[in-house]
Amino acid sequence: MMRRIALLAAAAFAALAVSAAPAAASGSAGVAGPNDGTVDFRSYGDHFYINDWKADGHGVKGVLEYRQCTPEGRCWWHTEVVAFNNKGYHAPAKHVNLNIPEDRKVRYWACMSDGGSGGTQSRCGKKHYDYA
Repeated sequence: MMRRIALLAAAAFAALAVSAAPAAASGSAGVAGPNDGTVDFRSYGDHFYINDWKADGHGVKGVLEYRQCTPEGRCWWHTEVVAFNNKGYHAPAKHVNLNIPEDRKVRYWACMSDGGSGGTQSRCGKKHYDYA
């Protein structure tokens, strides 16, 4: 009887382990200045958002890179997107829909920039690491 219960418990655990989907990663990284801007990454669908929280004449630059490796083990960071938003608080976030290979390590960060086309860059926030 105990053996039967152990077998049933093991089968139930195996079924749960096989059917469990991996958790979708998401996160946010901010600019060094308080409330200046943020970038957000949502791994489910690979969506990247750049938010400019102040209408102050400065834009926010968002950068997202993912880790790429050869079969021989040589790895590097591949820059997938550099996007800008200089619309200020009342405008929607700049949205970039990406197509990053599954389970790749990604890193992203936000920087202040003069203008929306990538003028002079200053004050970058810390890099945020996640998985696509």
